[in-house]
Amino acid sequence: MVFSDIERAVLAREVDAGVLIHEGRFTYEAKGLARVEDLGAFWERETGAPIPLGGILGRRRLGAELLRRVADAGHEVGAHGDWHLPMPIVPPHVVRHELLACARAIEAAGAPRPRFYRPPFGLMLPSQAAFARRLGFEPVLGDVYPEDPRRPGVAKIVARTMRRLREGSILILHDGSVWLPGDRSQTIRAVEIILGEAADKGLRAVTVGELLDGVEMTGSARARPAPERSQAAVPDAGV
Repeated sequence: MVFSDIERAVLAREVDAGVLIHEGRFTYEAKGLARVEDLGAFWERETGAPIPLGGILGRRRLGAELLRRVADAGHEVGAHGDWHLPMPIVPPHVVRHELLACARAIEAAGAPRPRFYRPPFGLMLPSQAAFARRLGFEPVLGDVYPEDPRRPGVAKIVARTMRRLREGSILILHDGSVWLPGDRSQTIRAVEIILGEAADKGLRAVTVGELLDGVEMTGSARARPAPERSQAAVPDAGV
């Protein structure tokens, strides 16, 4: 089931429950749904660490030449996997393949080995996140998702983004998709507008690495942006 159909399926009683990601995390109550578990709170409870946020990612079949151009332009390329599988349902050896195969393809294209990994659909078990770190990747998610793969129109992509964009936000946009292929011109046009409106709010775009390198950890293991630094991260290479 595509993540965007989960709310409808629960409301129609086609399934007993579902995991909501992206926009669904903020809109479920207005649609008459009740929360069973806050997985973000669960993560922090189980790991004692803040949820890592982010997403600047390259697909393995993006193309070596284009990937090199992205890296040479100063953008940060991260891993998103090889087969775009939902991580909670796959065994450890598949997780290993997903990360390492993608990283090898990125390096073979001439880009640096990726530091960050965004799991497909933004879903990952705490044990899988720990496993990814042992392999040398920092898992990242995102907090602003305007559902651009559904092509709702440039104006809606911009409006949904700007309602939620804050200092330290990480915006998830797509210039490609293995699940919903099609024209991505709406996203491309929206990016320019988003960057302009973000600048008007005192925000600037940085890479995920720059964003997280500027985060200070407090004694309670909470993350916060470094003082006097307004920033908003946008994808440099799509999923």
